[in-house]
Amino acid sequence: EHMDDNDLTVMSLPDLLTAMQQRGRFNHIAGMVSRFLLHGLRLPAAVDGEETYPLYALSGQQFAVPAALPADFSIALSVDSVPGWLRFGPEPPPPAEDETPPPPVTHIAYVPAAADRAFVAALAGITVAPAILRQDATPRYQPAPQRFALEHAVDWRRAAGDRRIWQLPAKLQDQLAAESSFPVTLLAGRRQPSGPTGLVTAPVTNASWATRIKFQLRRIPGADGEPLADTYLVLGADAAGVDLLEALWRQMTAPAPAAAELFLLHTADGGLTEDADVDVLLLKTNLSTITRNPDAPLARSLTVDEPLYAATLADNADFVRLLWEASTVVSGGFFLRYRTGDGNALPDAIFDAEDSAELHLLVRHSAAMSNVSSVYNAVVTAPALVDDPAFA
Repeated sequence: EHMDDNDLTVMSLPDLLTAMQQRGRFNHIAGMVSRFLLHGLRLPAAVDGEETYPLYALSGQQFAVPAALPADFSIALSVDSVPGWLRFGPEPPPPAEDETPPPPVTHIAYVPAAADRAFVAALAGITVAPAILRQDATPRYQPAPQRFALEHAVDWRRAAGDRRIWQLPAKLQDQLAAESSFPVTLLAGRRQPSGPTGLVTAPVTNASWATRIKFQLRRIPGADGEPLADTYLVLGADAAGVDLLEALWRQMTAPAPAAAELFLLHTADGGLTEDADVDVLLLKTNLSTITRNPDAPLARSLTVDEPLYAATLADNADFVRLLWEASTVVSGGFFLRYRTGDGNALPDAIFDAEDSAELHLLVRHSAAMSNVSSVYNAVVTAPALVDDPAFA
């Protein structure tokens, strides 16, 4: 196109590259090459009685020579007439005005040196024995397990040893919502610092599935106008948290459920903190049966005579049930008592100007890591994912 626009018949390689760069022709080369390579190599089907020839042999690009080249062996290329665009040998100097130009060169010859003849002789003694038993078409694709990257993690600071909470990606949670559960393998990956490129993986050690649910609470003013020391009004979780609490309660009350452990965490220094020796009690004083969604399955299942008014973190399913009730009952009446071993309550720093704060209920499950359930939305690991310093 550039040559047509500029009436050019000859163009040097640097000029060609410059013109392609200016017109943006390199922008699509990668895509064109990848599409070409995607088709793979397709060998022609053999036809009985019909011999095939490679293109390099038909064009004279490659030809056979004897294994032992004599000293006077030469390779010659001759043409009857030389077209204007072809020149053999160096360009002759321009003739003088009264001098007849020399005839064009129509013959060139190459005489191999002694080293070249020895190289050809060495090649003749090489035996090629490819270990190819059959030739098949290159597969168009290779099935591989679907991968999900756990990119968002928060530190869990605790006296019993720090941990890290990894949030399951939204796409994985959506797939779990549709399929309930499926087998998985949890891997840690790192990029090769040198050598072959790619991702090196290893199974994650010391990990467990978890469910993390955020819920709100508010300080309660006392008779003197100051907030009560260690008692808070529970406002509950959002709509997604309510659904997760219901699913969690159903799993924890199913026949032969997997063991689970509950923790109550609050924000501190960019992470989540678990206070040591904390005493937590969730108390129900509201006996109302009016809920935000009375048609919810759990709301209907709790209409039977199942009195439950208080639960601690050790009560597992009962604590989850009361938190679900606190999140669905419209008129309040659920209170949380929180006191640490040294007599402290929740830190003032987590409360906003309206005396509200956010806590995290973390449920750590003892189920096998080989299968993931729709109730899980996080993974708890040690700070080091693999017992290998290279993955630290």
